[in-house]
Amino acid sequence: MATPAVGGESISTALLLLKQVTALPNVGHLTVAPNLLELIRPIESRLQGYRQVTDALLLGLAIKNNAILVTLDRGIESLTGPKFSGSLLVLR
Repeated sequence: MATPAVGGESISTALLLLKQVTALPNVGHLTVAPNLLELIRPIESRLQGYRQVTDALLLGLAIKNNAILVTLDRGIESLTGPKFSGSLLVLR
């Protein structure tokens, strides 16, 4: 929401919206554990640069928890490869 190309909202507004969404009864939470390096291990060979670290963390969480990362960011597709493509849904 705070990204200019997506919502352009202030950080405080984006955080307020995040708090409202996470309070909904059908929203689940994934724990960032054991650590970043463990979570990104399945896809670390596909990392190209520092801008992918957050993407890799989110995708790693999805992979570890047998979940699906839903995003508008098509760039994350380069991290999945064929093996983990089912862990990502890019909305177009």
